[in-house]
Amino acid sequence: MRGESPSIRFESSRYQNSELLLNFAAEKLFNVVQLSTGAILNVTITNFDGFSTEGMLITKLQNVGNVTSEFGVQVKCTSPISPVEGKAVYLSPQERTTVHFPLYAESLDSESSECSVVLKDAIGQTLST
Repeated sequence: MRGESPSIRFESSRYQNSELLLNFAAEKLFNVVQLSTGAILNVTITNFDGFSTEGMLITKLQNVGNVTSEFGVQVKCTSPISPVEGKAVYLSPQERTTVHFPLYAESLDSESSECSVVLKDAIGQTLST
């Protein structure tokens, strides 16, 4: 089946509910992962307002490769910033995007904290920090 382009087409001139069951042999299925290189262009953190425990980390990313690909973005901050959930972004070749991460301080004390941003490719290899 490799090299073939199987297709299925179903047309109807009316609205209807349809259920279609497709069976495939597992050895005939494969997954293609597009890998591309990416870069972190900029990272900024907005100032936390007085007596506020909320801020925002903003990072600008670019797919500097030649194929559309998925990238993982992780943010790691020291205490007192709470853990930050990572995000997945899909970028076309040479596309740039801005990703926002809300930051939450666990206390109102004026402690300092450091955050780092890590950009990973579709299989988890680190591309940029």
